[in-house]
Amino acid sequence: MNIIITGHHFDLTDQSKSFITDKAQSRLHNFATRLHNVTIVVTQEKLHMKAECTVTSDFGEFFASSSDEHLETSVEHTLTKVLTEIKKKHDKIVTHK
Repeated sequence: MNIIITGHHFDLTDQSKSFITDKAQSRLHNFATRLHNVTIVVTQEKLHMKAECTVTSDFGEFFASSSDEHLETSVEHTLTKVLTEIKKKHDKIVTHK
């Protein structure tokens, strides 16, 4: 699993990058062997932080985004949304075989 993290309109600190990396690895751990690229773009929009996550996997491509005042909360919500999509697709594939 290749994780790419970028900041848009601001510079991400090493602490923020390590938080996002750790959170993505722990949340997507169950599907890590099937995931190819995980791209997380964090954009600062005035008072809000918007996190967008694109995942390329054996199941297809998934996208989720979330906006919040805090970077950590925005990333958490985005990873939760994308994980829900991956689980739905995985369950659909497993039950139809």
